[in-house]
Amino acid sequence: MARLDTKGAELQEERSAALQHGRNPDVPEKKPPGPFDEALREAASRTPLPRAPEPTVPGDLHQQLEVFRVRLRELWLLPRIQDRMKQIAAETEARERDNVKRFGGVVKRTEAVLMEHWEQSFVDSVNYILKVRPFPGETKRDPYRPKRDHLLAKLQAEETKLVKSAPADLVAQVEALRRSFKEKWQQEVDLAMDRFITLASNEAQFATVRQAAQPVEIYGLPEYLEGTVPASAHPDTVAGEPVAPSVVVFMKAVQRESGLKALASNYPGHERSNPWVGNIEGIGKYSFDVHLDWLIKKNAEGFYEREPIIKFFLAVDRASKATKIAWAAIYNDFEVAKKVNETLGSRRIYFSGGRDGPGGPGSIHHGPEPYLLHIHFNVMPNDLSAQYFAGKNVDMPHLDMGGPR
Repeated sequence: MARLDTKGAELQEERSAALQHGRNPDVPEKKPPGPFDEALREAASRTPLPRAPEPTVPGDLHQQLEVFRVRLRELWLLPRIQDRMKQIAAETEARERDNVKRFGGVVKRTEAVLMEHWEQSFVDSVNYILKVRPFPGETKRDPYRPKRDHLLAKLQAEETKLVKSAPADLVAQVEALRRSFKEKWQQEVDLAMDRFITLASNEAQFATVRQAAQPVEIYGLPEYLEGTVPASAHPDTVAGEPVAPSVVVFMKAVQRESGLKALASNYPGHERSNPWVGNIEGIGKYSFDVHLDWLIKKNAEGFYEREPIIKFFLAVDRASKATKIAWAAIYNDFEVAKKVNETLGSRRIYFSGGRDGPGGPGSIHHGPEPYLLHIHFNVMPNDLSAQYFAGKNVDMPHLDMGGPR
């Protein structure tokens, strides 16, 4: 015999009764307040009292580190940073839309896309410059350290002196000392933020301002074509790691044409981050950096002064013609790049900044200071490139074979 299921009927009766008394059966009844509910509501409505400041402890490492604390995402959200970056992003989107209207294509660099890109680039770049990248100290005996670590070491040294001297107002003097270092640190932070804005503005111009110059590409040739020479064999032209012999020839001509004793500086694996042909394990040493900090002054934007650096690049091109060694460079001042490129009719200067590199996120920059102001060069000997590509069925975009210019 089947058992009757009375549960459904009971529920239906309860719903009918609730409706007869003007109550919605689908809404839970409010429970009467418990003995602690009123106290909880009152506590939640109150603004929490600020914590008492931590007592100053002279020589305390944790407190010293707090002087140099920086919250990168909060810096990005500062109104002055947001306002300027949004302005640059909007101007960039407008240029891109105009380019698409005139020349075709698709609008990719919208304000939203750019702001998302620059947020991560800002965080990575500012962090790298302030807390990761080693810089020289104030004296030759100072070790290379990140900017924060330089200031921390100096604060610790001065605070240690105070502790040893044990003045009656030791705590007051330590607090004043920390405030002065916090101001110095803030100056470094402000500089990194402001110069990132300059970096982003130049990146946007490289991407969307059209230049009356044809693009060229320099590809790293295999090392076996001419081998390498140690920097020690050519201290007047090369520093650091070995380079291809053509680099020495090229830099000697650059020095003659420019009148500047510029050196080609190289480090391990430098060539692997650039266009190359052949086997990556056998790329020749045709990539190098040139630092002109002691030869050309810097302007208010953190780049090399424009007139002398333009003259330098034009001297580089004369050296290229004299040696029959093609060149391309990375340098982030768009005004300089456009002037040089359009003068030569070839787009030989490009942008690179805010990318991941050997030093980690945000470690690749080419100006403005403090974003690793320098020039990166790639060179390719015309005769060796002609020899290498002879008979090869290859399609290398914008390959510069060193033809008549």
